[in-house]
Amino acid sequence: MNRILIFVLSALLLQGCFINDPIDSSTVVLLEDVIYTSSNDIRVLGRIYSLSIEVDDYGFEFSTSENFENAQTISLGSGAKKGLFFAEYDSLKEGTNYFLRAYILGNGSHTYSETKSLTTFKAQVTGIAPLFGKPGSTIDIIGTNFTNETKVFFGNEEATISHRSGDYKLEVEVPGSPKTHLTPVYLEFDGRKVLADTFEYVSGKWTMIKEFQIGKHFDVVQFKNGDQFTIGFGNTDNFNIISNKFYTLDLNTLEWTESDANGPTPITGSFYTNNGYFGSGSKQITRLSETEVEYNLANEFWKYTDGTFTNMGMTPYSSQLGIGFELNDVIYMAGGMTSSGVNLNYLYKFEGGKWTKLSNLPFPYNNSYPHLNFNSQHIFLTPNKEYAVFDPNTEKIEVLGEFPRVVANGGILMEVNNTLYVGLFDREVSFYRMEIDKDNNITLTAKNSFPGDKYMKTVANFEHNGNIYIIRATSSGADVSTPTTEFWKFEPTTLN
Repeated sequence: MNRILIFVLSALLLQGCFINDPIDSSTVVLLEDVIYTSSNDIRVLGRIYSLSIEVDDYGFEFSTSENFENAQTISLGSGAKKGLFFAEYDSLKEGTNYFLRAYILGNGSHTYSETKSLTTFKAQVTGIAPLFGKPGSTIDIIGTNFTNETKVFFGNEEATISHRSGDYKLEVEVPGSPKTHLTPVYLEFDGRKVLADTFEYVSGKWTMIKEFQIGKHFDVVQFKNGDQFTIGFGNTDNFNIISNKFYTLDLNTLEWTESDANGPTPITGSFYTNNGYFGSGSKQITRLSETEVEYNLANEFWKYTDGTFTNMGMTPYSSQLGIGFELNDVIYMAGGMTSSGVNLNYLYKFEGGKWTKLSNLPFPYNNSYPHLNFNSQHIFLTPNKEYAVFDPNTEKIEVLGEFPRVVANGGILMEVNNTLYVGLFDREVSFYRMEIDKDNNITLTAKNSFPGDKYMKTVANFEHNGNIYIIRATSSGADVSTPTTEFWKFEPTTLN
């Protein structure tokens, strides 16, 4: 809709303040100034210097032709008086050159001012914030030369502009029918569609596949080999009972196969690597009090391959919840706890059939905290909110930055398609995408939270075909009538 604002100011108030000199003392109309121009809007100032006729109409004319062919007219009616008059018009085309003049119509003929030219600006977008959220949330779009005709689209879906601040800011409601979690945001100006940025909808689809049929097993070993995922050992529903079972999941059928561990002593809290090495851990756990336990530590070292166990000798030290990882065909064992539960900071490598001690970790550590192979290195997130990396080339670990939240027990750190995901700390349901910039600053972007019981604890987890699979079990001390163990699938970029 065209919008016209009109002001007429008495010439008596403007004596000595004329912008243009009058031509003669008959009927004279002047185009004083173009006081504002944007992409579609214009504000112009004219002045009737003298009147010698009865005025039927007065105002301004715009045209893209210097001869004023097909001119657009801003008519201000018949109430003309000597003095300034003002109009605002909001239906011009952006980036277009116009010719402009003021006019008076009387006695059947027009009197015109001199002609001036102007070029409307093109609207621009300079920023959108935030670029992440849920349907119904509000984002701000900042730019220049926005008008009432400006439109915003998320993909092909037009969004509601809830408020416009001048010509520089739009408050926009995020629409609720996205086709994908990453959606382009366009602004439309006079039919010109501009890609402004990409908005990310909160995503991540959780699906419970089934309840786990083998009961609760905590502090297990776990390995993934192609289309098979294996877990074994661990302590069961009763704190002091150590399982001697191994369970292998066929990732094509999602069926489990049970087998006995023939060879190694049943243990819980062993270190393990994804390619089948495991060792140490506890043969028995004795609860001394409500807050104290004692671990009867083992030092066996084994390799698991397709149901077969190979004795690899002994670990270089004994620990509970030690961590293991493999880089460049070298096996590493680090951290863990003593028999009384004190965290250790040892670091050893197994190469060429023997163990070699390396420099200690700069912090004590155990397998209840998140760590992961990533980009040919190993990442550690510590309870002191440190982000540290082990480089196999230098065989040293270095603290590179700070993790932006508390690192509690039980959390997981996963890689899917070169993207990191972290969360599900003990008695929490939050899950995040984790990004590390070139300066080692970490940003966490929320995914959809785990919809199950927050009192569940992660037993095991793995990645397969771009999805994360997690086994969760009701943790000790949870006030629930029926403890359960559940098998979940998480699709990181799928919308709910």
